[in-house]
Amino acid sequence: MSDISIRPATRQDAADLAILDNLAGHGIPLMFWRELTENDLIEDALALGRDRLADDDEFYNWKKARIATQDSLTVGMSVCYLMPEPDEESETIKQNNKAFRPVFELYDECTGHWFIDALAVYPSAQGKGIGRLLFDDAIAKGKDRAAKTMSLVVEDTNEVACALYRAYGFEVVNQREFVSFEGAREINEWLLMSKDIA
Repeated sequence: MSDISIRPATRQDAADLAILDNLAGHGIPLMFWRELTENDLIEDALALGRDRLADDDEFYNWKKARIATQDSLTVGMSVCYLMPEPDEESETIKQNNKAFRPVFELYDECTGHWFIDALAVYPSAQGKGIGRLLFDDAIAKGKDRAAKTMSLVVEDTNEVACALYRAYGFEVVNQREFVSFEGAREINEWLLMSKDIA
């Protein structure tokens, strides 16, 4: 197996970041982007996602991402940051999008935490330990930022991810009922998992 490396994302990674962000969010990002376009085309929604991730003025952008590569090909990513206070945009999203509401309610409990917002590996590259490498990298970056707590939100049916996070000492501290949407996977609850990393 070729060496896998992790590097900071660049603006040129925005297309991969959009695809991987949608994989991490199990279709919720795509649903959000489709609502913001003037049509219902998946291609246009993904293009909008790419543009938003490439935009320096967006809070959730390429600057917060890390890229895993193998043989010069992007195979995975993570997006982490210090969670800010809830703002007007997050409140608007909660009010206007039922599927996002439970997730953002859990986000509101993470102010000041080092937050893993997304972590995904392309299906063809799974099973090689790339997710674990990205997770180790995310923890190291949180410690570099002197965060005291690390948190993430995961669906209860993602047993592999939940087992990984528990192995690292993360515990479920709250949960919200999953609100289904067209094309959604079978999920019961969103779980907020946290760990003291001070």
